[in-house]
Amino acid sequence: MFKFTRIAEENREAFEALLPTGFKSMDLESFGLLGKEDLPIAAMVLSVDDDDIISIKWLYVDPDYRRCGAASMLISSLEKVLEKEAFALSISYPEGHPDLDGFLTAFGFCVTEGDPVWYVPVMEAAQYPDIRHVLRQKMKGKADPVASLKNKMRNELLGFLEREAGTTEFADNCDPERSFVIQDDDNKIEAVLLTEQVTNDHYMVTLLLNTGSPDNPLILTKALIDGCLKNADQQTVLMFVAANRSVDNFINTLFGDGKIVRKQLKYAVYSLE
Repeated sequence: MFKFTRIAEENREAFEALLPTGFKSMDLESFGLLGKEDLPIAAMVLSVDDDDIISIKWLYVDPDYRRCGAASMLISSLEKVLEKEAFALSISYPEGHPDLDGFLTAFGFCVTEGDPVWYVPVMEAAQYPDIRHVLRQKMKGKADPVASLKNKMRNELLGFLEREAGTTEFADNCDPERSFVIQDDDNKIEAVLLTEQVTNDHYMVTLLLNTGSPDNPLILTKALIDGCLKNADQQTVLMFVAANRSVDNFINTLFGDGKIVRKQLKYAVYSLE
């Protein structure tokens, strides 16, 4: 049975043969597996990018221990470590690795040919039949902009993020006019949609988190698009991190299949939800 461990200063030397040549950076997180007699047999190096996606920068298994579940155990063990974090886990690599494609797909990754960001031009999207239907719907529930929250509710928002996302960092740079919350009957927050201004007219949806009604994501997105339209932000482009199939399905359901732009790069990404 393998043992999952964090690679730190005290055991880094033991894993040196499994790590990239010259690996010294303390800014990168790394984990490993121990086999018989606690000998290192696998190592993985991670980094966090600007979209709060955790990228696997290095994944290596000793040849004697390949095809026996070591790589799968590394990834599944990492999920448990990060299960309370609102991050996505990704790995990018060159074309021409069908075995790696198969491994990632079998494990639950969504292997795509696209950059993990959907680009949604608001004025153009508002003309799609699907989004017009959503905008006309009267849904049970109301989304309030973060800018309208009093101090008590702002503290409630921070508490919600700490409990459900494991961090309040998402709120630090959010645009309060284009970020929204939904409260339940007891005035407790049950869903949030936070955006961050990337450029003058591009807004990244950094967090869409729901613990209540399945309609909440649509209510939040409707509020966001309504707000952009009312403010006559004709050039506004919304950006969604395409963390897994559920994000793709959500975007296609809302805006119509195949109508939203996604840049073309090899990218495999798996959401830790």
